[in-house]
Amino acid sequence: MTNRDAMRHQKDNMSFYAQNSSWKVTRTIVNLADGFAALPLNIIRYMVKSSITIIVLFFTFISVLADNNLLLSSKCSINPEGMGVIKEGRAEMNLSADKLVSLTITDVSTPSVDVEYVIQISLTASVGARVFSYIENNSNGWQNKGKWIVGNGERQTIEIKYKLKKEVSKPSYIVIRSQAKGTLTVEDVTVAAMPIAEVAQKKTAPAVVALDAPYHRGNGIFSTNSTDFLNGSVAFNEATAKTYTLVLNGADGRRRFQQEGRTDAGSCVFRIPVPAKQGDIDRLVLSLFDSDGKKIHEETVDIHNYPSCPSEVVFRKDGVTLVNGKPFFMIAHWWHTRRGDYDGETVNYWYDSKQDVLDDMAFLKEAGFNTVFLGHRRFDDLELAQKAGMMAIVENRRLKDKEKWQSEVRANCSNPALLAYYGRDEAMALNVPQDEALAESRMLWEADPYHPLFYNEAPLGTVEEQRAYSVICDVLGRDIYPVKPIGSPHSDMADRTLAVVGKQTDLCMEAVNHSKPVWMILQAWAWGHDGKNKRRPYHEMESRYPTYEENRFMAYDAIVHGATGIMYHYLGYTVHIPDSFWASLRKVTLELSWMSPVLTSETVPPPFSCNSPSVRMLAKHHDGHFYCILINESEQAVTAVLKNVDAKRLNVLLDPMPIFPSKGIATLDMPPFAVRVVSTAEFPDATTLFKPNTYVPYHRQPTIAPHK
Repeated sequence: MTNRDAMRHQKDNMSFYAQNSSWKVTRTIVNLADGFAALPLNIIRYMVKSSITIIVLFFTFISVLADNNLLLSSKCSINPEGMGVIKEGRAEMNLSADKLVSLTITDVSTPSVDVEYVIQISLTASVGARVFSYIENNSNGWQNKGKWIVGNGERQTIEIKYKLKKEVSKPSYIVIRSQAKGTLTVEDVTVAAMPIAEVAQKKTAPAVVALDAPYHRGNGIFSTNSTDFLNGSVAFNEATAKTYTLVLNGADGRRRFQQEGRTDAGSCVFRIPVPAKQGDIDRLVLSLFDSDGKKIHEETVDIHNYPSCPSEVVFRKDGVTLVNGKPFFMIAHWWHTRRGDYDGETVNYWYDSKQDVLDDMAFLKEAGFNTVFLGHRRFDDLELAQKAGMMAIVENRRLKDKEKWQSEVRANCSNPALLAYYGRDEAMALNVPQDEALAESRMLWEADPYHPLFYNEAPLGTVEEQRAYSVICDVLGRDIYPVKPIGSPHSDMADRTLAVVGKQTDLCMEAVNHSKPVWMILQAWAWGHDGKNKRRPYHEMESRYPTYEENRFMAYDAIVHGATGIMYHYLGYTVHIPDSFWASLRKVTLELSWMSPVLTSETVPPPFSCNSPSVRMLAKHHDGHFYCILINESEQAVTAVLKNVDAKRLNVLLDPMPIFPSKGIATLDMPPFAVRVVSTAEFPDATTLFKPNTYVPYHRQPTIAPHK
């Protein structure tokens, strides 16, 4: 395997490495021609007997010191409680900027229950060294969960959680990846295991109180989505609880609501009045009692009537964004385009002036984008976004910056250009502790309840795993980049087609129980331009960019499955983006911009039926007309037969030929992964929609190779 392959995108790196490596694990030192050091061989065996999981692990820990091939090893056994420690020996190695080192788990017997491993590794990295440790799992889709450490010369312990599903017995890897030179010492590897059912049971709260959407965000109402009453529910999870009381005390201390009953049904619903006036905070108190009437649990939820703010971003029940009360469909770009950062020889990764920022925003705005993610610049460019007529997303900070950050947030949260905040990227995939991520979210919510927190995840893991992290955000999403002709797929789902975008959107919708908005991050780059290849001309790449048809399908696939906002990631990967790709992406974003009033309108039942199971529909009612988006999620072309069409004529977006139903039946020819938008309303023609007269090419330098 080459250095270039190994340094591919982080989310894909380990899957590609495991599936394409030709070397085998042996008890000898393996020297790889491309400079990687292999760290074989760990053997894990475990047995499940009766109702007790007994794990027997036998570790052989072999390391390679890259420069002089020093071999160190250690053995240990795991006791019946599932805990083991390497008691002797340590592994030392030199690090480079592109090195992978792996501890391989092999010879795993087939378990009869799903098991979660918790692996702790003690690492001592030299000052300035950057190391990422995580799990590579070939068995049931790979898991890339771990933690970065920056070396400080002191010992640091990281924890990695790793799940192995029952009836699976394929190898996995503990992988250490370095991104800077230095030295590393590995020692004291600890492995614990527990059936996943027991893990889930330990994490269950005695009861969960939740307001219905959209008022669960901030537990209250805002001036732009006010109401008189709030509906909610309580889930009872404590087996010893037999009865409950639910009491709402007003800001003046008076009791405003009371409800009591039994917990046998497992849940209850309630309806409470909102706090009397703006600024008031009522307190909802839930108490659980056992069979003797003894209180065994109590929790409180503050219910808010927030004061009005010059800049409020809230949501309707259907997840549509309201910016100061007006519907808004986000079409965002991640960070900047870097289109002006190429001088023929070098790439500059940061802007030189605020004028560069304004030029970049104007470039995106012309193409239909309405939002920019400011990245680590945070509030620096918020006023520039306002000047450019764009909304902006600002990155949230870590807990160590709490006081300073909250002060900055309070000083800027009234800016009308502020749309949302961006939380810890891919927290679940990187195994960021949920408590830590939630604390960062609460830090933000304390300072600014008026703007949502958007959290994006990698396309990995189950609904249940994602649901556990959904509490840290107001908006959930996933990045999914399926146009990847070579190497392993980006997602761990079985579907390798473009339709995986809709499936990942469905997973997000299920993870938030259809109660929070979903914004998806889609592909605006080529995998071949990742990592070291940012400066590589496009015509030399093995990969390719999405076509116009692919980009159009992915956008509508996300929307039809429930997404109410889209972000593109991202033109700034390289300056060698082909102009033809930019032109095709621009067509899609201009179409989405024109469709925004339709996409934010009321969703209605489809006005007709369709005979094809691969065709999915989303219907909207806007300005007295119905609009229906149809997508073919199949690799096969289909002829969609529409029945019970109550219209004499159907117009088709970007098709000059209308459809004239006969006896309530109409047909649509749909190629693989095709999109059709039909309506009784008139559509603009392609020239009006795509504005060729205002087109601005991506490249400012004509010497860069065109898209072939």
